[in-house]
Amino acid sequence: MSLLGYLVKFMSVELMEKYIRYRSKDPKKLEKQLLNANPEFLQLLSQKKALYIFNKAVNEIELYKKFLRKNQVVVQSIKTIADFRKKIPIMDKENYIKEAKDIRELCFNKDISKINILFESSGYTGKPSIWPKTKEEEEQEKKYVTVGLDIIYKTYDKRTLFINTFALGSWVTGVELARISDGHCTLINPGPNEGEVYEIIKNFSKDFDQFIIAGYPPFIKNLIDKGGSIINWKEHTIHFLLGAEGMPEELRDYIFEQVGEKAIVMSGYGASDIGITGINETKETVLIRRLARDNPQFNKEIFNGHHRSLPMLFQYDPLSYFIEVNEKNELVFTTININIAMPLIRYNLKDTGGVISYDKMTDVLKRHKIDIKFEFPFPFMYLIGRSDGAINFFGSLVYPNFINGVIYKNKKLRSKTTNNFKLSVKYDKEHKPILSIDIQLKKGVKKSKMLSRSFERLIESEMFDKIEDLLPKKKLLSKMYKQSIIKVRLYSFDKYPYISGIKIKYK
Repeated sequence: MSLLGYLVKFMSVELMEKYIRYRSKDPKKLEKQLLNANPEFLQLLSQKKALYIFNKAVNEIELYKKFLRKNQVVVQSIKTIADFRKKIPIMDKENYIKEAKDIRELCFNKDISKINILFESSGYTGKPSIWPKTKEEEEQEKKYVTVGLDIIYKTYDKRTLFINTFALGSWVTGVELARISDGHCTLINPGPNEGEVYEIIKNFSKDFDQFIIAGYPPFIKNLIDKGGSIINWKEHTIHFLLGAEGMPEELRDYIFEQVGEKAIVMSGYGASDIGITGINETKETVLIRRLARDNPQFNKEIFNGHHRSLPMLFQYDPLSYFIEVNEKNELVFTTININIAMPLIRYNLKDTGGVISYDKMTDVLKRHKIDIKFEFPFPFMYLIGRSDGAINFFGSLVYPNFINGVIYKNKKLRSKTTNNFKLSVKYDKEHKPILSIDIQLKKGVKKSKMLSRSFERLIESEMFDKIEDLLPKKKLLSKMYKQSIIKVRLYSFDKYPYISGIKIKYK
């Protein structure tokens, strides 16, 4: 065992946390500490914290003890991280969260006195849920956001106006960003209002060196589209921080085309359940993903064969999350911040993806002779999409993110649509399945059969080209179908029937 291994083994989690917090009171010192951390130490400490949170929950949460008893778990047998992975049951909203009568039953010792704020989930998969956070969690997240923004956008050196266009209210992303993003930035919260954003940029262009616009990908796309006649994007230094759904590389290409190559375009992963900080794209993950888009063999190796729809790639903080993958390739999270009010232990968000260790990533890059030096010594997580968000069509999975990417890729067609669409499988008169896509057009764009056919031809062509297990079925499908396997229905802007709530529901 290495010296670091002995250190982690014999020091208590509480003592190590106190030491880390003491060293990281100043965000600049925290930044230095993070960038110089040893990947092996972080991995070992992450595992130890996962076991610590498990044991604390066993001792202090009656509902969790009941959950373990129901699954016939012998608590005393959980001694190692291998036991943790093998013997502890996976929880989700249905089998655990919804079993609680109220939020107190989910918290340590039913104590909600330290809760600083309550967040509501978006209700993407049904009824919204409530998630608590302590003041200590909030303060720690603010420090990490301050450090992250500086490393990526250089906010310590440049006067920065952070424009938060996420919806405000009880939904987690907008409010959370409003609370934690002003460490070394001036913050303004217009919400999803294009007109206000344009006015902010015009009014403050001389007062700041750069703008960071944070928002939901479809909103950002429309913001750029509509703003072309109002704002000369390339005259300003404008960067973007996207979240709440996957981002196709074609959208990043589009933003570069409209705003300029100097723009920094990053995305983050988060959820009301686990928080919105600590899992983010970095300059290096973006470069790797773009290389994987153009190199099928590299793509397969990085994403373990999950390459039908180019996955998102992030680095994650292993001192905040312990992440695993189950047999269905669903990501399983344990929240390991010891200041947490409501722990989640082996929690399934129903997102598919994978985890790559820091060492494995560096080995893969070395084998492919790709020279990339990482700023963050963190492990990697890739995201394919919602496990319940893909459409099964003739045994092949078609993800909303794939359709997104196809539309963004075609300049002529993307100029016609808001990129809001609804994906489903329907059946024709002969009971053959049809991939049905309902698409919202921009204001002023008229629908036509010719335009519908253009979308159908483009998407069908890309499906056969990019979805490998669909290609062998092409000959069979061409015999079965007189026309396309896809049916696109176009809706004028104000007639589109599906937008309700904060998030677009593609399925």
